Amino acid sequence: MSFFRDFFGYSRRERRASFILVTLILLVIILKYTFPEKRIKLEYTVDSLSTELFIPLINYKGDPAGWGKVDLNLSDSVTLVKLPGIGPVLASRIIKYRKLLGGYVSVSQLKEVYGISDSLYNRLSAGITVDTSVVVKLQVNKPGYYPKHPYLNHDEAEAIFELKRHGIRFKSVSDLASRKIISSGKAEKLKHYFDFSY
Repeated sequence: MSFFRDFFGYSRRERRASFILVTLILLVIILKYTFPEKRIKLEYTVDSLSTELFIPLINYKGDPAGWGKVDLNLSDSVTLVKLPGIGPVLASRIIKYRKLLGGYVSVSQLKEVYGISDSLYNRLSAGITVDTSVVVKLQVNKPGYYPKHPYLNHDEAEAIFELKRHGIRFKSVSDLASRKIISSGKAEKLKHYFDFSY
């Protein structure tokens, strides 16, 4: 023991503190193995709880707590977080995607947000709505304007820009589809976002 005392240079207080620390560690280890934790199977816990606790999340069919329908285009993240199954991360994704789109034109577009599963969408769809009057439209024919939208890929946007540069004015999304710039399915999605009046 004198070798350790000399080697480590322990004082009397340090030896006493080390002894108490080692004793406490051993006591915790002995108690942990003497009285093992009781593990309860999850299904027993769920069965024993009142099912009323789960009704708001599982059987959500409309207005969250009677607030009225939540508008995807007008709601901030605080309002979106109040919806069942929507946390701060999903709320920020909904808002970011709204900015990219220029606004939602259909409740079904919520399914395009990363992290919104079909089951979550089915729970929420009855309690949400969209005000399409606030949707920001792209001025497709505006000179020098490069159209950027989540529904347009780079090649399609580049083709629109280049044709405009050569003096072509588009009349509608069906005009874009007839020129084979976008597909007819994509034209149907973009018709709410393009303004050809410029």
